[in-house]
Amino acid sequence: MNKTDESIYVDRLNPYVNYTFELMAYTSCFGDMLPLTTLTLPSAPYKPTLVKTEAINATTINVTWTSPNLCTGITSYSVYYKDMVDESVTNSTLCPDSAEKVAYRSVDNQNINIKATGLHKNT
Repeated sequence: MNKTDESIYVDRLNPYVNYTFELMAYTSCFGDMLPLTTLTLPSAPYKPTLVKTEAINATTINVTWTSPNLCTGITSYSVYYKDMVDESVTNSTLCPDSAEKVAYRSVDNQNINIKATGLHKNT
């Protein structure tokens, strides 16, 4: 930077991470530093990993996953499922953004498993 610059873009940073910047003016000696901490904006999340399902009984399935290693500001997860026999959805909220008839449950970012209950047998 030269003495007339009053801004600089710092790119290639990770999303949703606190960065501390220090600005210092100097002549033949150094001036005082001014530290400033800023959080980058969240971005689209990475896919969860190690997604597994386990049948608990005839009408309940437990779904578990591991959060992505790099946190990008995930606030919740949505689990979607569909009855494969009659393609109906019961005991759940329909997904408003899907043309396909699927159900979903939303959980907060601390919860890494969900149980789907009230399912039809063998579907």
